Amino acid sequence: MAIDVENEPFVQAVQFAAYNADQASQWLCDRAQKIKSVLGGTQIAIATGGIAGSLYANGDDHKYLNWDNHYLQCPAIDIFSIHAYVGAGEWDSALPQALNAVRGAGKLVMVEEWGVNPPHDDFVNQASKIAAHGIPWLYWEIIPGTENDSDYEISVNGGQADNIPQMIQQAANHQIASGLEGFSKYLQSSPSTPSSPTPQPVPSSPATCDTQTCNYAGHCFGTTCGNNDDCTDELTCNSGICGCAQ
Repeated sequence: MAIDVENEPFVQAVQFAAYNADQASQWLCDRAQKIKSVLGGTQIAIATGGIAGSLYANGDDHKYLNWDNHYLQCPAIDIFSIHAYVGAGEWDSALPQALNAVRGAGKLVMVEEWGVNPPHDDFVNQASKIAAHGIPWLYWEIIPGTENDSDYEISVNGGQADNIPQMIQQAANHQIASGLEGFSKYLQSSPSTPSSPTPQPVPSSPATCDTQTCNYAGHCFGTTCGNNDDCTDELTCNSGICGCAQ
């Protein structure tokens, strides 16, 4: 569906991304344009990857760099990615601003990375907050097996097992209802199997034998046959018809 320009570009250079935004955004845009040129005319979007990392991780002055105006101007970027590890209340503050800025620039927005601390009891609450704004999300991370009690990961076999499919369906329902996101053009359906072409008759090879002279009536050129013995002289039985040897 989409390729990130980079995972969390400028996460190690937040001050540069903020105070040298003209240069930083030009670098990001050049990279996006290069990737798009390599992809050609495919329906694959280019996403930012979460500019400068997680929201609120860089202080109040830089908490919304994920959708800074300088980067919104790049024509090669299709999706602005939000990365955030926050409480439920921050979503209600951040997402309306993100939607307003990104949609105003004619772009799409998604929560590309988010997570909740163990024991992950806030998963449903936060997933519902994001979904209520009609924004798609990807959780970091949903795994098989056993959950790590010190990380954001949740397991399909863990305490949130029943909630995971419910929250995914909830997100889909909110997107359909809100009509806010236009990702459909990047969601390519599986190509249909092309129908087999109608077989065309194979043209007959030019005659390379005497098709006129025939010493035995009923065994001449163009008559039906079961084997070569049914055809006269040098003729052979070709697919049930006496003709020139092939």
